[in-house]
Order: sequence, then C-alpha cells, then structure tokens
Amino acid sequence: MYSSRKNIGVGVKMMQILLFTLACLFIGHGSMTVGAQTGDGAAAAKAVLAKNDPAYQQVGRQLLSAATAGQAAVVEELLAKGGDQEFRNRQGRTPLILAAQKGHNPVVELLVKNGADLEARDSGGWTALIFAALTGQTDTVKLLLKLGADAKASGVAERNALMVAAEYGRLGTVSLLIEQGFALEALNKRGRTILMAAASANKLEMVKMLLDNGAEVNTSNDKGVTALHIAAREGHHGIVAVLLDRGAILESRDRNAWTPLVDAAFAGHLQTIRLLLDRGADVQVADVFGYNSLHFAADYGYVEICTMLIDRGIDVEAQDNEGLTSLMWAAGRGRLEIVKLLLARGADRGVTDKAGETASVMARKNGHPAVVELLTGKAPTENKEGSK
Repeated sequence: MYSSRKNIGVGVKMMQILLFTLACLFIGHGSMTVGAQTGDGAAAAKAVLAKNDPAYQQVGRQLLSAATAGQAAVVEELLAKGGDQEFRNRQGRTPLILAAQKGHNPVVELLVKNGADLEARDSGGWTALIFAALTGQTDTVKLLLKLGADAKASGVAERNALMVAAEYGRLGTVSLLIEQGFALEALNKRGRTILMAAASANKLEMVKMLLDNGAEVNTSNDKGVTALHIAAREGHHGIVAVLLDRGAILESRDRNAWTPLVDAAFAGHLQTIRLLLDRGADVQVADVFGYNSLHFAADYGYVEICTMLIDRGIDVEAQDNEGLTSLMWAAGRGRLEIVKLLLARGADRGVTDKAGETASVMARKNGHPAVVELLTGKAPTENKEGSK
C-alpha cells in the first residue's frame, strides 16, 4: 500500500514538473512570437509610412529629389525613415525611373535592392528602362537588364527601349540593345520599324548604324509605307540619299500608290524632290485617285515645286480620276501665281472635268475673282440668279 502511494506521489510530482515545463515553454514561445510580431510590425511601419501619415508626402518628395540628384546616402536614409520607393510625381514617375533617367546607377541598385518595382510605369506607360534608353544612359540600361528589367516593355504606341533610343540618336544604347537581341524588324502600333523611326527623326548616323547591323531597308508596314516614304515626306533628303545608296526602291508604292516623290511633293520638300528626280524618279506617276505630284503642288500652292516638275517634263494636262487638271486645282484654290505659271507653260484653260466644269468655273464657285479674270479675260459679274 505504501509502495503504491509512493509511486502515485512520484507520478503526480513528475506530472506537475512536466506541466510546469510545458507552461514555461508556451509562455516563452508566446513571448518570442509577440516579440517577432512586434519587430516585424515595426519594420513594416518603418519600411513604408502610412499614406495618411503627415510625413508621407514630405518624405516621398524628398525621396524623388534625392533619386533625381543621385544622392544614394540620402535615398537610403529616407527609405529607413519610411519613404515609399513607389512614391510618384505628377507625371507618375517613381524614384527608380528618375534615377534611371539620370544614370544614377548606385541609386538604381539601392532602390531595386529595397524592392522597387522594375516595371513601374509613368503616366505615359514608360518604364525605367525606356527612360534610361531615352537619355542614352547605356550603363544604366545594361544594369537594369542585368537586374531583370523587361527588355520588351513598351510605352505609348508600343515604343520600346530600342525604338526610343533610335529616335533620339543614342548610338551606344542602340548598339547595346542590338547585342541583347532586340528585333530590328518588329513593327509597333504606328506601323513603324526601328529604321522607320530613326528616318522620321532625321537621325542620319543612327540610320547608317541600323543598316550596318542588318536592318532591312525596304521593310513596309500594312499601309505599304517604307523608311524611304517616311524620309521623303519629312523632307530628310540626307537620309533619302543614304537609303537609296543602300538599296531602297525608288518607285516603291504604298497602298494608295504613292511613291516617295509623291510624298515629297505633297509635303512641299523641294530639295528632296530634286534629289529623287536626279536619282531617276518617274515624274509622271499618279496614285489610285489619279493625283500626280503636280496636282498636289498646284493644290497646296508650291510655286517652285510646280516649276521644277514642269521643267522635268511632267504633263500639265494630266487629269485625275474626276477629270481635274493641275490648272483646275490651282484655280479652285485661288493660287493665282500657279495659274499664271501653268498658263505660261501651255495649260489649256478650256478643258472640262467629268462634271463639265472648267478651271474658271471652279474659281468662280470658290470666290476667286482675280483668277476668274485671268482665265476669262474679264472681271466676274455678280450672280443675280434667284434675286427679286
């Protein structure tokens, strides 16, 4: 009996010891958990200030300024104070975008290390990588790609880093991106390749470099437009010359059958027209509506271009699909000097269009009395029809 009671006593004592030990462990574990939670909570609060905190805006603006200025130590201090690394200015740009734009690599690395979003976009949809390409920060572009930035990210009209760098003539950046495997023939939403973008921006050395690196000179978009069409319409005769030297098709036609010569005439670029004609462009070519270069030049009042086209043999009596001649276009628009030029070069004032109207009728209808007088030899009289 005594032995049994002794064993029971020992068992109870051991149970008490075990319960005490478990309680201590539980309390200790609970204390550690609370401590960890408190620590994490403090870290979270320290990492990013609450947006309703009065200091949030102030610290955020300071962070933007420090990132722009390349002040890495200040950026680090502001992040420690709870600055939001995704804080944005009025254009939607984050500290990372601003640092990348200026080429401040230590700040870029610091922000990314602290979790900054590499793919954050401003209000125009541009990322830090695109901004670095825009300003020609080649080392920053290389760094961002190394850190994992999306090389294919694009902003408005699908202008990616390569296209933006090409448009702004950033030769070093473009060279790097080509080495990274960027596609030269990809079309953006505007239907332009990198070469077309560089041609439009009149970046001669960029055009040469792209061609040297394999850009196709005669690539066209869904409208049939090539880099040569674009350069001709923009009047970039230096680029027109390079493209022709590299094999651009002189008589390439877009979907409306415009050639580069028609583009240049439409836009009024005399020097480009001269270059294209000197290279053998067909002066008589007309588009799907029957409009030729002289029609456009007469319509828009380009006297020198009209003179050059006539000197190069364009047909002054050519009619468009509605039967209008260059004289009719000039008369209808009141282009007195061009009407004089065309008449002096043999234009027939008696030709009618498909509606049976002459150039003088069109001038009268559109209120150009001086042109009417020139074409008819007498001043127009007031139309009394319908008056009482």
